[in-house]
Amino acid sequence: MRRLTAVAVLLVACGILPVHAQAISLAFKQGEQFKYALHFTGTFSAHIGAVLQDVKIDAKARETVATTAVESDGTADMTLTLSDLTITTTGKAADGSTTTSTTTQTNAIPPQQLKVAPDGRILSINGQNISSESPFGVLTGSYLVYAVLPDSAVKPGDKWSKSYDQAQPGGSSSVHVTSNSTYLRDESFHGVNSAVIETKSAADFTMNLIPPKSPLPNTPNGTRPGPTPGGLGSVQGSETSDTTSWVDAAAHRVLKSSMKATLRATIAEFENQVTVTGTQTVDLEPA
Repeated sequence: MRRLTAVAVLLVACGILPVHAQAISLAFKQGEQFKYALHFTGTFSAHIGAVLQDVKIDAKARETVATTAVESDGTADMTLTLSDLTITTTGKAADGSTTTSTTTQTNAIPPQQLKVAPDGRILSINGQNISSESPFGVLTGSYLVYAVLPDSAVKPGDKWSKSYDQAQPGGSSSVHVTSNSTYLRDESFHGVNSAVIETKSAADFTMNLIPPKSPLPNTPNGTRPGPTPGGLGSVQGSETSDTTSWVDAAAHRVLKSSMKATLRATIAEFENQVTVTGTQTVDLEPA
C-alpha cells in the first residue's frame, strides 16, 4: 500500500495523473464570525516642497469580522471590529531627529461596515466605495485583505484576471483596478487542506478632496468660488499589491492572508505640492 501511494504521488507530481479542478469561493452565513490576529506595518515618506518627512508605523490588534446580512448573489454585509490595538509610530524630521511613541487602546477605531463579494473583493467601506474612503487603501480593503478568487473551477497552476472600475458618487473620484491571480498549490494549514491563492493587483486612482466648482444661484456668475475647475487638493496616484490567501475550499472561508503593497500619490493645488510614497503590509493569522 505504501508503495502504491508513493507511485501515485510521483505520477501526480509528473503530471501523468489528472488533478481535478475545484470551485474556490467564499460563502457567508448571517451571524457567523471570523477572528484574526492583525499585524500592520507601513513606511511612508512625504515630500512637501523641499521638505522630506518619514514615518514608520507598526500596529497589532485583534480583529473580529461578523456577517450581519447576505444578499441573494452571495455578497455579505460585514462589521469589522478591532480591539487590543497597539500602535508604535517612529517619525524622522527634516533635521534628522527621530521620535518614537507607542499607544495601546482597547477600542480605538470605530467598527467598519464592509461589503464583501464571494470572490473576496471588498466592494465598499462604511457605505462608500473604497476609492472615496481612502485613495491609499484601494486594494487593501481596510484591515481585511483577501486574494481575488476565480469565477469557475480551477486547479493548481491555473491563472485568471479581473479588471474593474470604481467611482465615487458624483464623479469626483475614480479608481481602476487590474488583478492577476494564480492558484499556487494545495497546502495543509493547521490540519486543514487549503488552496493557496496569490493575487497581484495594480490600481490607478484620482480624487478631489474638495469637489469641483458647481453652479450656485447666489453668485454673480453662477459659479462656486475656487482656484480651478478640478477642485482643491486633487490626488492622483497608483498602488500595486501582492496578496496571498489560504482558502478552505470546503468551508468556503479564508484561513490566513498576507498582503504587501507599494503606493505613490501626488496632492496638487495646495501652496506646496505634496508627494507621498510608501510600502505597507497586512498579515491576518487565525486567532
